[in-house]
Amino acid sequence: MRPRLSLEDLLEIPLIKVEKLRDDAFIPEKAHESDSGYDCRIPDDLHLRAGELKLVKLGFRLGLPNGWECQMRGRSGISTKYKVLFALGIGTIDSGYRGEIMVPFINLNDEAVEFPRGTKMSQIVFKKVDVIRLQEDKVDTDTDRGTAGFGSTGLS
Repeated sequence: MRPRLSLEDLLEIPLIKVEKLRDDAFIPEKAHESDSGYDCRIPDDLHLRAGELKLVKLGFRLGLPNGWECQMRGRSGISTKYKVLFALGIGTIDSGYRGEIMVPFINLNDEAVEFPRGTKMSQIVFKKVDVIRLQEDKVDTDTDRGTAGFGSTGLS
């Protein structure tokens, strides 16, 4: 049984507005309460030719409050079972963007693949954005890692 939330708890939870841009669009939803990501379903059948990259409209827009972003990500099952990737790795949607949410998919197969309307193809994770300042200056590279990167620590 999950704990009941008090009014104070509810007031601390950010409210994100979701507007359907077409009647048959799907609102993102969690499969499990403990999930961090909200699954996004495609509103139309999707056909991807071998090697094709396609930008897919999801039929909704978000009203993110200032200080928040959402990150669009692929779903592991789509990439591992069907060799179709979310082409950006992670896509950032800033709080000021009010256009339709779209996701780019690429088919890595040697043949076409098809997904029916309603397939959960991606997920959205909402994140608070930290306010920072940047300052141009010399950076101290005398650390335990220094400038080593891109596999410098090995595979095992």
